[in-house]
Formats: sequence, C-alpha cells, structure tokens
Amino acid sequence: MTLEIRELVIQAKVVSPEDSAPTVAPQLSLALEQFQEERLIRAVTRRVIEQLRDEGWGAR
Repeated sequence: MTLEIRELVIQAKVVSPEDSAPTVAPQLSLALEQFQEERLIRAVTRRVIEQLRDEGWGAR
C-alpha cells in the first residue's frame, strides 16, 4: 500500500499540481484511507492476540 501512495505522490509531482489534482487527489485520498484502515486492523489484531496470550490462550 505504501508503494501505491508513493507512486501517486510521484505522479502528482511529475505533472503540474494544478493539472494532476483532479485525478490524483481522489486516488491518493482513497489509498491513504485504505492504508489507515489496514493499520487499524493490524493494531487491533495485535492487541487481541496480546490480550489472549496474557489470559493464557497462547501455545504452550
């Protein structure tokens, strides 16, 4: 996902910002939103796993 975000930022810089804003801005916004959702899911999953381990649900 971060590669996709980088590519969109590079694309916005290559073309003049005024020309690329209508096409790149929505794509970049969506990519950032998806990236944030993925990070949140990973963080919650990590916390759930840690809590389960703390409660003795881990492999022994």
